[in-house]
Amino acid sequence: MNYFPHKSLEYLASQLALNHFYGTSLDICNNRKSKFKIEEAKLREDVFTKKLNRIQTPEGVKDHLGKTRNILVIGAGASQNAFSDLYLASDAQEEIEKRIIITDQIIHPKRRRKNSGEPIKESLNLNYFLKFYKCWHGIDSNTREEAKKSKNLNVINKELSSELDNKTLNDHIIRELWNENSYLNSLGQKYYSEVRKARLMKSEYDKEQAIDFETSLSILAEIIPLSQVRDAIQKLYQCSNGPTLFYHLVAHLLKHRFIDAIINFNFDELLDEILDEEIGANSYDKVLSDGDCKPLKDLVKDGRLRQPLYIKPHGTASHKSSLRFTKDQYHELPSDMRIMITDFLKTSSEKPKKKINLITVGFELKSIEFNEILSETLNADSQIFNFFYHNKDDDDLFEVDIRKKEDLFDIFVPSHERHKQSKDHLLDTYCPRYVGIPHESHIPEDGELEISRDFHSKDFYNSLDTIFLSLFDQISQFFNNEFKPRGIYRHLIISKIFGNKLFRCVANNYDLKGRSFSDFNKIKLPSYFHRSDYYKDRVLIEVLIIAATNHGKVNSFSLMDGYVGLLYSKYYELSTEEKKKPKTFNELLNSLDFFPRNPQNKFSTRFLPRLNEKSEDIQTVIDKVVDYYLQSKKGFSVTLKKYFSHMTDDTFQQGAICVQGLKSAFRNLFFSDNAKIKSEYRSARYHIFEKYSVVDLLPTELSINATYYLAITKHRLTHIAVVADYGLRVAKFLPLIKENNPQAIVFLIAQENRKGKSKSSTDENSELYKAQMQITRHNFEQVDSDFFKDKNNDEWIKNHLRILYSPVEQHNHHMTIFASMDNGKFTQKSVNDDFQAIYYYKWGLSQEIDPVYLNEPSNIKFVLNLFKSQVEELSKNNRIETKENWNCWL
Repeated sequence: MNYFPHKSLEYLASQLALNHFYGTSLDICNNRKSKFKIEEAKLREDVFTKKLNRIQTPEGVKDHLGKTRNILVIGAGASQNAFSDLYLASDAQEEIEKRIIITDQIIHPKRRRKNSGEPIKESLNLNYFLKFYKCWHGIDSNTREEAKKSKNLNVINKELSSELDNKTLNDHIIRELWNENSYLNSLGQKYYSEVRKARLMKSEYDKEQAIDFETSLSILAEIIPLSQVRDAIQKLYQCSNGPTLFYHLVAHLLKHRFIDAIINFNFDELLDEILDEEIGANSYDKVLSDGDCKPLKDLVKDGRLRQPLYIKPHGTASHKSSLRFTKDQYHELPSDMRIMITDFLKTSSEKPKKKINLITVGFELKSIEFNEILSETLNADSQIFNFFYHNKDDDDLFEVDIRKKEDLFDIFVPSHERHKQSKDHLLDTYCPRYVGIPHESHIPEDGELEISRDFHSKDFYNSLDTIFLSLFDQISQFFNNEFKPRGIYRHLIISKIFGNKLFRCVANNYDLKGRSFSDFNKIKLPSYFHRSDYYKDRVLIEVLIIAATNHGKVNSFSLMDGYVGLLYSKYYELSTEEKKKPKTFNELLNSLDFFPRNPQNKFSTRFLPRLNEKSEDIQTVIDKVVDYYLQSKKGFSVTLKKYFSHMTDDTFQQGAICVQGLKSAFRNLFFSDNAKIKSEYRSARYHIFEKYSVVDLLPTELSINATYYLAITKHRLTHIAVVADYGLRVAKFLPLIKENNPQAIVFLIAQENRKGKSKSSTDENSELYKAQMQITRHNFEQVDSDFFKDKNNDEWIKNHLRILYSPVEQHNHHMTIFASMDNGKFTQKSVNDDFQAIYYYKWGLSQEIDPVYLNEPSNIKFVLNLFKSQVEELSKNNRIETKENWNCWL
């Protein structure tokens, strides 16, 4: 039975959801069993809804809830899905040939430059010459000989095909080919000699059959200096900018361990750029050459990859020497890289044993050396999920499915077995289970796909964007509310602005009047993405995104120290190259109408303009902020201003959908965690602790939430001390705390979110505190409104939740301490036996954090002292309601 196509997507979503669970909470099970007295199966049951257990498993697949290693393989079709000028196969072959210049300085006999009177000189590219050479040999030899004797060039020109219309180049080539010892004559002979050899090596010779991309490049490497071929490939594929929602989602899936590793066979760097942006260059292992390879023992701990892994076996455009593009070079794949790929595909020796889920996108499993590795390592109990392009009727999907299954036959079935038994039996015996997913197929529009419905319009996006958004939506639905994966709202905002068809049309200067989206299915990568305007726009949009996550606040230092600083540096560099005067970073902030807390100090924390001071409805305020920037278009480039004009045009219906999506994404950002986890397990910073293990690093939201959950449900807690940005995680777990530890008191130190200057008098502080509590209460209600509606819960919150507010400048040591104290007093025994903590350092408004779980007594004392010192400092400044409520920490 085949669950095809949307059931296949649902099944893949279940596999990715499970991998996220095992990849980020398995350490909690393996290393804290004695502390928590937990079983892995019970934790899994609590994290997931019953929906996961009802997934229909494809026939023949055993234990679909077992442990896996998920590997995504990406080919050229993934990039070409978004930009038609990122060439595939024969188109790429032709474009590379066009970029190889074999003769320049060919003088045009009649045309001269206006100012100098010098003759115009032209260049001959390889593609033009090879077409000419083929046509030349198609001309009758007697005709060529007569033309040579009479030196009549026009006789030959008349015989040429219509596409060979450059008479200057034609005349030059003819004269060269008349000379049997010329360079061009030798070049043509070598090329077509190599083509004949390639065809003779086929099992069935066909002189008309086009040669494939790899064979073409192999031939070029034989007849042209290798450096020229590398230069041509680099010029064609040196694309690193051009956001797509698909690649943003892929980066998100890798960072949060839904996917363990990506093998990217593309030369372009569209994904590379987004991975650095999303994960951080030091928070994943990137392998381009043998020098980047690491042994399996350095990559894997307790059967799982410690950091996300990204491999480009064929190299990358910005490193010309890494490019591997001929069949000989494929077989010369660096041995260390081959060993590395083989080792993490082979899981039989690992404990716990797991199966491989190989997910292919834009990749047809035609790579010579990769197929060889797969045939040697991938077991029949593994699975291949293949996303393939399809725009036919659904009835034809099964035929495509059968064809693609049979593609596996040559890879996995031993040659000596192929004629002994039926093909179906051999496929089941030797080949991984094949699960086809056509990315042009129908996706349900009503019912369950919440994110797709609210944030997406299929007219705006390419097929991979839409299907992977649906995939992530289905992944999210498998988790209970406390454990939902981190949202993708930032990615949605970037794609709503820069990553859709309408924007690309505007950036390419298309006339949109009277045209439908069907006219824009094949869109070239706009040059805008490689100009300073793009980087300036990205800086401004990223600032607004960070302001939303930080409740309206930004700080120049933390911004410039992170990804925004890298974007600004690129903007500054390109502006200088383009002979534009770049704006300083503070000028850019001024163009967004941010104002500093202290106008005399340009380096102080800045705030978004308050557009609706009286409204207590934060959703309304955010909507007005979005409208303000869309309509005022402050500081943005002409391209982005033009795009915003289309979005806000009342007559443009799809634009209104996109605006609503932007507002929803910004609202969700405001009520989501504003931190980006970057746990580098090789980092030296964790050695400040007396004792720690890499298995105590918390690399995802789920690992933090699972630690919260186990501490709350498996221990009697009397005190929970938290230093957090706004305490939204505390809000999420209040129902669980009340249910399991109704007597526990939660002490929360939260970041200030206030208006105006500092107050000094007690009365003013009291008034400010009440205003802060009102804001916090409203924020908490957005997390779980039903819990706050219950009057009994409301009374419990008043008695058991205590909050004080800290200026952002003093709010660096973030922590959660789970404590069990007798009579409200610390004892050495309680610290040793009944205390746990989560700790990370977060500098001001920076978003980067590196959380670690602590239970070593000396480490617990370290964080206890940090919390106590913050309480003491804030008490001195009268920033709390009554000191008595916090006496246990003083």
